[in-house]
Amino acid sequence: MSTRKPSRRPEDSAPWLAAAQSVALDYNEAAERPLITLTTDFGTTDTYVGVMKGVVLRINPNALVVDLTHQVEPQNVAQGAFLLGTSYRYFPRWTIHV
Repeated sequence: MSTRKPSRRPEDSAPWLAAAQSVALDYNEAAERPLITLTTDFGTTDTYVGVMKGVVLRINPNALVVDLTHQVEPQNVAQGAFLLGTSYRYFPRWTIHV
C-alpha cells in the first residue's frame, strides 16, 4: 500500500489563476450585456446615430450603447483614432468600440 501524497497541481497555486477567473467573469458579463461605444463622424443633426443604435439594440436588446462622440471631423481617421486611444482605457476590457 502506497502512502504517497497526491501531487499538487501547478494551477492550484498559480498567480495567473485569479486573473483567468476574472477574465471569465468579464466574459460572462459581456455575453449577458455587451458594452458598445460609438465614435463616429455622423454629427447629431440627423437620424444616423439613432438608426445605428436601433440596429444594435435590434440585434441585442440587452446591449448598453455609449456615445463616445459623433463629432469627429468628416473622414478624419487620425482624429477618431486619437479620441478612441485616449478613452478606451476607461472602459471594461470587454468593451466593443465601434
